[in-house]
Amino acid sequence: MVAAAVVIGVRPALPDGAITADQAAALRARLEQAETQQQALRGQLVTADAELAIERAARRALEDNLSALQVQAGQLRDRVAFYDQLLPAGPAGTVSIRAVEMTRVPAGLRYRVLLMRSARPGLPPFTGALHFMATGTLVGKDVRIPLAALQAAPDVPVAVAIDTPADSRRPGAETLEQPGIAAQAASAPITSLPASTPEPMAAGVPVQVDQYLSTEGMLALPEGFSPSSADVNVVQDGVVLATQQAAVSF
Repeated sequence: MVAAAVVIGVRPALPDGAITADQAAALRARLEQAETQQQALRGQLVTADAELAIERAARRALEDNLSALQVQAGQLRDRVAFYDQLLPAGPAGTVSIRAVEMTRVPAGLRYRVLLMRSARPGLPPFTGALHFMATGTLVGKDVRIPLAALQAAPDVPVAVAIDTPADSRRPGAETLEQPGIAAQAASAPITSLPASTPEPMAAGVPVQVDQYLSTEGMLALPEGFSPSSADVNVVQDGVVLATQQAAVSF
């Protein structure tokens, strides 16, 4: 009986390389921990890759914006240089007429005028008016007529300068004052001016110019008057500061 008890209490020897259950459990725990750490590292790597992609995209967007801004800056520099060339020479505040367009339309005479001014910062805007004088024919006569804006055209006699040879200005010569000719000249009464009389001015179109101004509008024409050209005058306090003539297009 004693011998049997001794035999039962002895553990059999483990083969070489074998591990116990506790060691296997510990290894499994370490493996699970390593896998968990690996998954965490993979997640961090994915996050880092996403952040890097976002940063790269943001950098590309900034580079594109920078390129666009550089192109825009170049265009603005070219535009500034272009307008610098358009600015009139002379003292600060000088106003010039850069372009005039006159078009005959059924309602009257349409105008477009571009004014430029050499103004330095702090200089108050130029305030004046545009006055128009048209040259053309009326009842077979060459005349010059001051024109007013269509909405401001007054229903008063229109003063007209008649371009006629000197020898025709004699007693009995035809003028637009004679009833037979005036009746053909439309509803507005017409009066002739002596050659020495300054050309009259109709109501001007007010303008205010800082550096440049593009303005357009409509001028009233006497019935039967066929304009061939028109003068544009920039006037301030009764003084003509600039003038330009343009042919009338139909």
